[in-house]
Amino acid sequence: MNDYGSYSDITAKFFLILALFMAVTIPVVSVVYIYLIYYIPFVWLNVFIAGGCGVLSGNIVGFSAKLGGTVNSTAIIASTVVSMCVMNYFQWCVYIPLVFSDAYEFYYLTFGERLSETLYYFVRPDWVFEAARFINEFGVWSYGQGVSYRDVAGGLLLFVWICEFAIITGFAVYGVRTYLNRQNSGQNTESSWDGNVF
Repeated sequence: MNDYGSYSDITAKFFLILALFMAVTIPVVSVVYIYLIYYIPFVWLNVFIAGGCGVLSGNIVGFSAKLGGTVNSTAIIASTVVSMCVMNYFQWCVYIPLVFSDAYEFYYLTFGERLSETLYYFVRPDWVFEAARFINEFGVWSYGQGVSYRDVAGGLLLFVWICEFAIITGFAVYGVRTYLNRQNSGQNTESSWDGNVF
């Protein structure tokens, strides 16, 4: 009998499947997500988009765990969080060329050129952090009118970024838990995943 709650159940198969799925889905989901939240001006709608991105990502991790035969809750949740960190980094790689191309006429890039630029940023984390620091200092959007007009930058913008990451990651964890619980709802509890990680 297998001990489904032990680390002996964490197989290389699960991590290989997850890596393959994420290698394909992270670029696609990141591009779609960044372009949606960049061009949709409604904050409340962007929150729903972030949550949807998280749930979709969580389901991908859950599907990978199912294919890999892994039901150890700690490993699955940890893999979900790590995957969201990687996705967040790639989203930055997509976001930076889009922002600079849209804000500065001399830096204008076509959609294809932006995607190519994304790959350059992906292998240069120092560029990513420097660009993020620049964007945080000056901001790229604002709210209010007249005397209440205010640029979103500095600590406020950093807070927005943290909230965005928390929403995506939180909904990803929710998504993977929901997916695996749904998959195992009709199975013997002995073969179900150990969902009592919290």
